[in-house]
Amino acid sequence: MDGVVVDSEPLSIAVIAEVIAEHGGQVDPALLAGLTGVNLMEVLRVAAAHSGRSLDTQALHRSYQQRYLPRLRACAAATPGLARLIAALVGAGVAIGLASSSSLAEIDVVVHALRLRPVLAAVASADEVARPKPAPDVYRLAVRRLGTGPERVVAIEDSATGMAAAHASASAPRLPGDRIWGIVPCWWTPWRNSTLASWSGSCRMALTEGGSLGRRACHAVSERRRDAGPRRRPDTAPSRGP
Repeated sequence: MDGVVVDSEPLSIAVIAEVIAEHGGQVDPALLAGLTGVNLMEVLRVAAAHSGRSLDTQALHRSYQQRYLPRLRACAAATPGLARLIAALVGAGVAIGLASSSSLAEIDVVVHALRLRPVLAAVASADEVARPKPAPDVYRLAVRRLGTGPERVVAIEDSATGMAAAHASASAPRLPGDRIWGIVPCWWTPWRNSTLASWSGSCRMALTEGGSLGRRACHAVSERRRDAGPRRRPDTAPSRGP
């Protein structure tokens, strides 16, 4: 979610640094930036270990949530191109799921702020699984809630941690061109600098014609969706929020 749906990483890093300082420690923002995609509790554990103080991770987590969630609610903004991408996917009949290392509380804030609830067929949080990313658990839960299998799914990721989780969730991961399991990282050339904005504008073409590696991945979803018939909203999709 962070970095793909909403650019909340800078806010998260700032709040973690504030919380560490509030408890008498210090942390290098570069260290935190290198942990993009990692579960919050693990980030706080690493930050505490490098803070120069003996800090309680649970206390840090409570302080973080008290500061972070209200700020996120106030400033959450969609990643450039997200709205166009979602519109193209919905128009093509492709079900959309969200598999995130974020907590259920954070997901609810973002989904509500960006009004994503009506377009999400499935939501899965690290709160609901035994192992966070890079373990595949949260992806497997999301795929199950979509009512399908990994052979019909394309994952969009922005971190090595998320990529590892997506790959691991497929029983036999292959390139998107093989039309089995598509992994489209937002930072993959030619979208490294523009993320979703660059390819969402041509997503309708991508979903029907294929082309480059990322477009073939979207094409694979379109082909699989047509083969599977009309999309059915799974009964297992979460119903939290409006």
